[in-house]
Formats: sequence, structure tokens, C-alpha cells
Amino acid sequence: MVKWLLLLLCVGACTQPKAARPVDRAALLVAAVRGDSADVVRQLLDAGVSPDTIAPDGTRPLTEAARHGRIAAAEALLYAGASSDLADSAGSRPFDYAVEEGHRELAVLLVRQAARDAGANPQAIAWFDALSGSGNTVPDWHRVLDGEIASLGLICAVLNRRDDVAASLRRAAGIPNRTGYVALVLAARFGDEAAVADLLGASANPDAEVSGHWHETPLMAAAEDGYVAIGRRLIRAGARVDHVDDRGQTALIWAVREGETDFARMLLDAGADPTRRDEAGDSALDIAHRINHTDLIALLEEHREKSRRKT
Repeated sequence: MVKWLLLLLCVGACTQPKAARPVDRAALLVAAVRGDSADVVRQLLDAGVSPDTIAPDGTRPLTEAARHGRIAAAEALLYAGASSDLADSAGSRPFDYAVEEGHRELAVLLVRQAARDAGANPQAIAWFDALSGSGNTVPDWHRVLDGEIASLGLICAVLNRRDDVAASLRRAAGIPNRTGYVALVLAARFGDEAAVADLLGASANPDAEVSGHWHETPLMAAAEDGYVAIGRRLIRAGARVDHVDDRGQTALIWAVREGETDFARMLLDAGADPTRRDEAGDSALDIAHRINHTDLIALLEEHREKSRRKT
């Protein structure tokens, strides 16, 4: 893979018109990221390719590193000055992809970068490094974290499954940060029930939305991998089962789209409305038929029949 990419780079540099080279090199950089060829990524960056370049298909190197979980490539891009805030043509940023695809380690790397971008001093960065390290001892956050940096510290604690640290930082849950995410959504997305309980106990909003990324809620995040116990806990705390994201999707539609039958059953038992349609006009049953998920089809049709008999 490395030799092939280097050959393409050499051929492109020798044979393509000058005006085409930046586009070709951008595509090569993205291809190197996707192929997990960190050495080629570094060579292309050293050759002058911008780490924030955009490829002809609308993707960016760092968004693709986050989408595919390419840690070494992401580190090289960030070291070269890549912006962690730039979205690709689909409107998604690196952190969005890291969370969406479940790449916890890469999400931690991006949160640390967000802290740097937010002006964290060396002592605060050392705190983030200690939290992500193998040791159990983390410096007292009161001494080095405040405001947005404390909010990012809480997110980092949740991503690292440091429930002890997250519990001590839970009062920072309501402070906005540049990732646009709230700790409760991330705890639900990664199945950390203890962190969910701590955050709800500190009066975190069970319907808190991610800013700018579909306006995902904790209940929707739990639906992605079917964390039923977390879903029940959120509903008991007041999460609205028919809350919609910015595409008109409910948590039930999220669960059906991901094939999570048990989660969908839990939502229906909690009163979710299966007739709600998203902005494309699709109901949960329409989506179940599209993905040909027989268990979900049977569940939703059975629920529809019970509702008809009641009326």
C-alpha cells in the first residue's frame, strides 16, 4: 500500500498539469489516511500538502482518519496543524465521525486537541495526558481546569471510562464546549451506565442535544448500540420518547435503523409512537421493511395490531 501510494505520487507529480496537482495530492493524502499508511501521510505533509485539504469527493484527511479510526494518521495531521473543527462536504466534523463510528481512542485524541484550541495551559494538558495514561493517579482538576476546559475534561473522563473523575467533574456538564457534545450523550453512546447515572443525579438534562450534529439526544445515542438499561434510566429521568432530531427522527427510528429490536421494544412499551415519520416521510415500519429486518417488522406490526384492537 505504501509503495503504491508513493508511486502514484511520483507519477502524478511528473505527468499532471500544475493546476491539477493540488487536487491529486489531496486525493492521495485522503487515500493514505484511509489505507492506514501513516508514513505516506507524513511524507505528503512534508511535501507541502495541506492537512486541511479537501479531496474531490468532498472528504478531508482528518475527518477520514476519525471515520476509520486511524490514530497514527490523525496524530500526524494534528501535529501538522490540521483543524479539528473543519467539516467535510457532508457537514460532519472529525469528532462527529469518531463518536458515530465508536472510535473512543480517537475521540479522546480530538478532545485533547479541543482543549489545546480552547487555550488550555501546559498544566491542564498534562492533566488530560494523565487521565488518558495507564496510571490511576490524576492530578486534582480544581487546580488546572475551569470553564470550557472543565467541560472538555468531563467528556475526556467519560470517554476514558474514568467514572471516579467524571463524578467529581459532573457539575461541568452544563458548560458548552467546542465539540458541541454533552457528556450525557457520550456516556449513553458508549454504554457507560455508571456515568449516565452520575450525570442524571447531578441534574443533567435527559433531553440534552448535540449542537450541530443532527441534534442527537442521549436516548438516540443509547439506541445506536441498543443499551436498553441506559434507555430505561433516561426515560425514568424524563427523557421524551418521541423527541425528534433535525431530520425528524425519533429514538425509535434510530433503534430500527440500527436493527436494535430490544431497544425498540423498550421504547414501544414506554409509549413511543411508531407512526411518527421522519422528514423523508418514513415511519419505523417503513425502515424495518427497507432493511428487511424480520424481527422488527413483526414487533412493529404486532404493536400496530394491538393499537387497532384498543381503538
